[in-house]
Amino acid sequence: MSWKSLAFVSMSALSVCAGSAVQAQTVPLISGKYAYVHNTFCQPTVLVNYQNGTPFLVNLSATGTYGGWGDIQFEVGVATFNATKMTVTAVSNTTDGSPVLLQSAGGGPDNLEGTPLAISATGGKASYSNTATTFTLQGQAFNAAYGAVAKNGITEHMSLVGLDSKGCSEEWSMDLQ
Repeated sequence: MSWKSLAFVSMSALSVCAGSAVQAQTVPLISGKYAYVHNTFCQPTVLVNYQNGTPFLVNLSATGTYGGWGDIQFEVGVATFNATKMTVTAVSNTTDGSPVLLQSAGGGPDNLEGTPLAISATGGKASYSNTATTFTLQGQAFNAAYGAVAKNGITEHMSLVGLDSKGCSEEWSMDLQ
């Protein structure tokens, strides 16, 4: 087989494979209890001031989201989706705080900038909707990838990623229980 024939066969196979990936996707049904992990990361913004161009630090401060020190949040829980009402109720535990803590040399705990990590029980109820490629929770849209679908049409896994209104990155992973 010549290289031209091989190239034609390869391009034909590629177009068939690509065509199948572009076919219409089915909107998955989300219903029942899902165990989930949710992570949020807000970048800290640090402002550094030097004195007269010397390498000696004069001032270090944070500006921007969450007092400038950013925010990092790890959450695990169970979410119950009601496909009829398009609502979700969640119960979870969350650790939350600043990804960076700043303490002056020789300073004690009262001389700390940023928020130390703390754990708390959280939960709530929200509305949701979804398409074949997106998931919207209380008006916030995420890109979505769905896993296998059970015989009853319910998706068994969801992975979501997006940016919130403050520009923080959010990631979700949910598994049907």
